[in-house]
Amino acid sequence: MSSNAFPFKSGVLYKVKKDFHFPSGDAFIKDDLLFYVCSDYNHYDGIEIYFFRDKLSTKLLRWEIRDEELDSWKDYMEAVA
Repeated sequence: MSSNAFPFKSGVLYKVKKDFHFPSGDAFIKDDLLFYVCSDYNHYDGIEIYFFRDKLSTKLLRWEIRDEELDSWKDYMEAVA
């Protein structure tokens, strides 16, 4: 795991603030409500990998973000519960 502060809490509901996707991840659509599930860390590439579950299904969405970009997560999501 990176040295940055961990941004998400298990079981907390997050709202997507704007559409975004990454080449190696899923698409996140504005106003979607997602529960944070778990994370992993790729030491070789310096990438945090976060997994979210759609509020209405069991589908997992994968978000990969580089260590140096981690502080920008609040531009994309906000906790709602």
